[in-house]
Amino acid sequence: MTRISKNQLLTIAKQLSDTQASILGLLGSHRFATTDQLARYHQPLYKSKNSAIRQTNRTTKHLANLGLIRHLNRRIGGSRSGSSGYIWHLTEAGQRLAGIDPKDPLPHLRPTNRWREPSLTFLTHTLAVTEVRIIFEETSHNQPLKIVSVETEPACWRQHISDYGQTETLKPDIAIITKQANYEDHWWCEIDLGSENPARITQKALTYLNHYNYGIEQQTRGIFPKVLWITPTKTRCNQLQKILTTSPKLPAGMHTASTLEQLPNLICQKQS
Repeated sequence: MTRISKNQLLTIAKQLSDTQASILGLLGSHRFATTDQLARYHQPLYKSKNSAIRQTNRTTKHLANLGLIRHLNRRIGGSRSGSSGYIWHLTEAGQRLAGIDPKDPLPHLRPTNRWREPSLTFLTHTLAVTEVRIIFEETSHNQPLKIVSVETEPACWRQHISDYGQTETLKPDIAIITKQANYEDHWWCEIDLGSENPARITQKALTYLNHYNYGIEQQTRGIFPKVLWITPTKTRCNQLQKILTTSPKLPAGMHTASTLEQLPNLICQKQS
C-alpha cells in the first residue's frame, strides 16, 4: 500500500467521526481488538447488540479502506465467526494518526517494512487485556461505577531504584481507577491464562510487595492499588486465590483473584 502523506493524514483526521476516532484510540492503546469487542465498547451508542455489530462492521471497513486499520488473517472463532471475529490493529498510517511514539518500547508497535502476525500466545494475552478493559467499560454503563482513568502498557508500568542502584520495573498489564459515590478504587490487573506455575505466580506477586516497600506509589499517588489477577476459569481462580492468600511472604489484602465472569461484581464492591 502507498504510504499516506502527512497532509493526507491531516485531511483524514478532520473527517473522522467520534466513533471512528474512538476505535483508533482503543486500538492505539490495546494494539488488538476484535470486532465484537469494538462493538461492545460502543454499545451505548446503539439500540441493540446486533445493531452495534452491524455499525461496527461498517466503521471498521471504512477505516480499513482509508488504510488506517487492518485485520489479521486469523479470526476468533474461525471462519464461522464471520466479520465479528476479525482481529483489528492499526496500520503504520493509523499509528501515525493516533500519535503513537515510534520509539515506543513495545516492538509490535514499531512500523516495520515487513509485517508479521503476532504469535498466538502473545495475541491471546493481548486480547485478554482488551477484554478486561471492555468488561470494566460495560460495568460502568450498567452500574453506578465510573471509569476515572485507564493506563495501558507501558504507561501503567512503574519504576523504582533498588538498594543496589539498579532501576527495577513493575509491569502490570493494565491500570484502572474506578469511582463509586465518594470513593475511588485503584486496580493493577494481571492477566493469567493458566500457564504459570505457583512458584512463578508467587514470584510475580512479590514484585508488587517489593515496589510497595519502596513507597514510590504511595508518595506520588497517595495510594497503593489492589492487584487483581484475572483468569478465565473458576478452577484456576481458586488456585490463584489460594496462592495469593496463603503465602506467608504476601501481605493480606494486596492481591485478589477473579474470573472474567466474576469481575463486574468484584469491582462494584467497596474495597477495604
